[in-house]
Amino acid sequence: MFGEKNNNKLLVHLHLYYHNQLDYFISKLKNITCEYDLYVTYVTENKDSNNKLYRLKKDVHLLLLENKGYDLYPFIEIINQVNLDNYTYILKLHTKNYRKAYWTYNGISYIHYQWRDALVNALIGSKRIFQNNLKKLSEEHIGMIGNKDLIYHRGHIKNEGHRLQICQKLGYNPDYDEFIAGTMFLCKSYLMKDIQSLHLEAKDFDFSTSTGAVGTLAHAIESILGHTVQNHGQKIYGRRIFSLCKVISYFRRTKEKK
Repeated sequence: MFGEKNNNKLLVHLHLYYHNQLDYFISKLKNITCEYDLYVTYVTENKDSNNKLYRLKKDVHLLLLENKGYDLYPFIEIINQVNLDNYTYILKLHTKNYRKAYWTYNGISYIHYQWRDALVNALIGSKRIFQNNLKKLSEEHIGMIGNKDLIYHRGHIKNEGHRLQICQKLGYNPDYDEFIAGTMFLCKSYLMKDIQSLHLEAKDFDFSTSTGAVGTLAHAIESILGHTVQNHGQKIYGRRIFSLCKVISYFRRTKEKK
């Protein structure tokens, strides 16, 4: 079992589907100011990536997995293999595809890598941001932190079947439906023990597609990760950050109103 013999308090999971984004994530990981264990999952072997990761952290854990469940199955695979009692917090990260068309939520339009950057920068955009997040997460009522502009307050209708089934199994209130769109966050590690209790395996997930079609178990888990926080009486804290796409979106809306 990973993580059995160390006392590090932060577990970092990076799902590296797009190897060409590794340099970006390495630059952001350097903003972590505490000791951490790094677990990297991927679906294709890449020696250059391995070398870069070992230079970043000699004791990095690398795991090659089937291309299933997008970034959710790999996260669950790591959660199932570690001893969560060895960690206080978990940081979940993953690469995101280059978007050629705008995706809009909360009045903000994201294109290219802007959605990815907004998620990551709210967590480890700088050393100061990361330290402030750890301080906030140490508060009793805060269970998870993510980008405030990307907190959903409604679930995917198409994953209702999976979502309600999991809620019933975990004894969750299905009316809770807040979660972070894009599934990058900092959270208290003990909350993920509920996810461990599901005993999900690779066979439970569909093979990932490039379209990212909703309605899958993976998308239901995206919602459940937020429900877990709420069903433990905790809150998801939204970190506000500056981003150019917010400014551009504001001026676009202003122009459209004229």
